[in-house]
Amino acid sequence: AHERGVVHRDLKPANVKITSEDAVKVLDFGLAKILTPQDSTATADTANSSTLGAVTTQPGTILGTAAYMSPEQAKGQRVDRRCDIWAFGCVLFEMLSSRKAFEGETISDLLAAVLTKEPVWDALPITTPPSIQKLIRRCLVKDAKQRLRDIGEARISIEGTISGVGEGSTLLREGEAHPYPPPQGLHTRRILPWALVGILAAVVLAIFGAHLWLRPVAEKGAVRFTVLPPENHVLAPLGSFIRVSPDGRKLAFASVGLDGQQLLWVRSLDELEAKSIPGTESAAWPFWSPDSHFLGFDADGKLKKVEVSGGPVQTLCDASAGGGTWSRDGTIVFANEHVLYRIPEAGGTPTTVVRPDAAHHELAYYPQFLPDGRHFLFSVVGADMQQGAIEVGSVDSKEIKVLLRNVNTTAEYAPPGYLLYLQESTLMARRFDAGRLGFTGDPVSILEDVGTNTLYPYAYFSVSSNGTLAFQTRALGPTSQLFWFNRKGVKLGSVGRPGTYRNPAISPDGTRVAVGYVDPKTSKRDIWVYDLKRGTGSPLTFDPAGILDPAWSPDGRQVMFTSEHSGMRGIYQKSSDGLGDSSLLYANKVQVGSVTDWSADGRRALYENTSPKTQLWVFPFFGQSKPFAYLKGAFNANDARFSPNGKFVAYSSDETGRYEVYVQTFPEHTGKWQISTSGGTEPMWRRDGNELFYLKPDDTVMSVGVETTAIEFHAGIPKPLFKTQLVTSGQRNRYAVSPDGQRFLMVVPTSEARPEPITVVLNWPALLKKR
Repeated sequence: AHERGVVHRDLKPANVKITSEDAVKVLDFGLAKILTPQDSTATADTANSSTLGAVTTQPGTILGTAAYMSPEQAKGQRVDRRCDIWAFGCVLFEMLSSRKAFEGETISDLLAAVLTKEPVWDALPITTPPSIQKLIRRCLVKDAKQRLRDIGEARISIEGTISGVGEGSTLLREGEAHPYPPPQGLHTRRILPWALVGILAAVVLAIFGAHLWLRPVAEKGAVRFTVLPPENHVLAPLGSFIRVSPDGRKLAFASVGLDGQQLLWVRSLDELEAKSIPGTESAAWPFWSPDSHFLGFDADGKLKKVEVSGGPVQTLCDASAGGGTWSRDGTIVFANEHVLYRIPEAGGTPTTVVRPDAAHHELAYYPQFLPDGRHFLFSVVGADMQQGAIEVGSVDSKEIKVLLRNVNTTAEYAPPGYLLYLQESTLMARRFDAGRLGFTGDPVSILEDVGTNTLYPYAYFSVSSNGTLAFQTRALGPTSQLFWFNRKGVKLGSVGRPGTYRNPAISPDGTRVAVGYVDPKTSKRDIWVYDLKRGTGSPLTFDPAGILDPAWSPDGRQVMFTSEHSGMRGIYQKSSDGLGDSSLLYANKVQVGSVTDWSADGRRALYENTSPKTQLWVFPFFGQSKPFAYLKGAFNANDARFSPNGKFVAYSSDETGRYEVYVQTFPEHTGKWQISTSGGTEPMWRRDGNELFYLKPDDTVMSVGVETTAIEFHAGIPKPLFKTQLVTSGQRNRYAVSPDGQRFLMVVPTSEARPEPITVVLNWPALLKKR
């Protein structure tokens, strides 16, 4: 393999097999890397390799199996074939000594041993030829520059030993004695010195016991490595989906596949690959059982649990959870509609444990049990997502204690007695007495640039009871840009400055675009309006509650959006020229989700109700203005758009198991047609109603000729226009179409648009020593 420029990167006994013909084979090149000419040990021409594609390993990424991992792998540094030479030395040592070269009770201990300790050289049989001992030592030099550089040298050394020409080597023939027999009395001579040492140690301990007791123990350092999402997946954009198991051995997270489907995964930290958890489609807010065997989560408007080693998903109750926690006595506390409830782990009827102050529009999120299993931390914020606090509640009383004010973050308790929380983008650790429910020290910063969500007040970190910490870094700088494309996919130009954009909507006359914008410095969310002719833009809203979902009135004079400005989720509108204040049209804390469209006659608006399934509702601007359901059922329906003549609604739905685009008559349900044929989302009409666009799962823009003026609706065969790269799904729409259907304004990711990888820190308390 090395002669052909291939590095294995996961050599271990399990990957070395002997065939029935006694041929030795090295298997499992799943993590193999082809050396590029820039690699220091590259010697082969890799351009003609037909079996492996070149793999680029990002700095800070750990690949391999811990016990056989070279120091440079353990540190996440660039590796070459010398990492295989290290692993070869580990395997050879284990073959001769019947024990691993590096061992540890935990992953942290094991990696620390690789980085700082030497193998127990005395474990090698005394009959091991000096040439082989020297070979193993040269393979296991921690500095790669001093390590054996070519595996061919190892082969020469071994063959020389066998043939008798190696250093201190003799070829054994049948019946001959070993050239290195153990000297007579060796056993006694080896035991006696250690016995004397033991006696002397006992005397020293008897005399200086107190001093030795107080002598400081060498501290272990923290070890970091990176966890990447599964192949063809990206990490879900919500950091609360990162959860470390209580025993610190497993990491649960959510990722989104190419089909837009979100799924929970569990990665054991002593394994190379994460495993998907069946039945967790569309799952959110995972949390662990105290024994680290089960995951609780929210999906489809229900609180559920599943055994991570395999088993059916069990429904516990109806709830749209916003984070949960599980105590040792089998009690689960979870957030539902900003109120905290408790329920037995077997399921049942939830009972209220914390109801925030409604007069001050407080909302409760993200509970976490403290060690006594009776008290729990939780986050409280105002309806405008400002003025947050960390508080403590109890399952035994209604008493609440405020720990921290003026923070918008989640908090977690972590042994040996710290409260971890985010102060802006810095992760803080503060001594905390969980018995007295009070701080006993000042806050200490341990990590910089830890991420926080721009929509809800939680931080992108999770911590276990044994010192394992996982986090995502804060996305710095711009994450997306608005670009124009023509029907052939040619980029025509940009709109606005780089930033974070959501849900662009082009005005009916095509001269302006309203779009949600997230300030990368403050995470503040508002709607901006850009003049497409003059290239200027300005904020339309200045609302601390945050707004991201614009929709234009048919005359272009008003922009509609949703907000929690009043303490309840509501539909608002504001003059598109920015003058005057926003006015509330309708408010309902439970039902109102994103506004998706405004009908051409100005009489109705479509919006989404997200509990328990995403459903389509209609808000009329006439009569008593009482909303009514347009589509609801045991499936999700979203991305709804009125046809230009108002007779039809295009939407996407997962009623068949995957998202497809459909059209139905409006307002009565007298006809229904499936438009997409192999998956589709985010439909958009051309302004004359003769063409419908949508996105395939791979972000290909599709076009369908339609007829909306006849008595019956007619649709042609979908045709691809061009494939583009859009920001990760999770928005109402990621593109908008010009009125004539000739240009497409798309939210395109920049280099930092994808969620950051997960960083795992073993023995995080060691970070405190550096401060």
